[in-house]
Amino acid sequence: MQLEAPTITEQTNSNSFQVANNIFGITLKCSKINSNEMDKIRKYYNAFGFEWNRENTTLNDVESMSICNYVKFKGSWTIPNADVALVEMMKAQFENGVRLWHNNGSANPMFQNLNQNVRVI
Repeated sequence: MQLEAPTITEQTNSNSFQVANNIFGITLKCSKINSNEMDKIRKYYNAFGFEWNRENTTLNDVESMSICNYVKFKGSWTIPNADVALVEMMKAQFENGVRLWHNNGSANPMFQNLNQNVRVI
């Protein structure tokens, strides 16, 4: 089931169905997504960060989440004693956003369940 915009039934001149079933006034149709799709939504939002620092001059702790942190920023910044070409490549990556995974000792930490990505700090 996909998310759909709320709908209303068309109005007709005949109200025999409503009268026969003792339905008077306005009827409302409600629906919700199933639990499988809700897990997909939780996984998507848990893959991104929850904090935005507008004017900080340094990057805050990138281990504030239990599984991974999403970092996205732009501006003028430098890394002391780093190659200029490498810093320019990093700037391009960070402007698009980077997910930093925390190594949990498994063969591939990217297979962790993002529904369990919770704030630890």
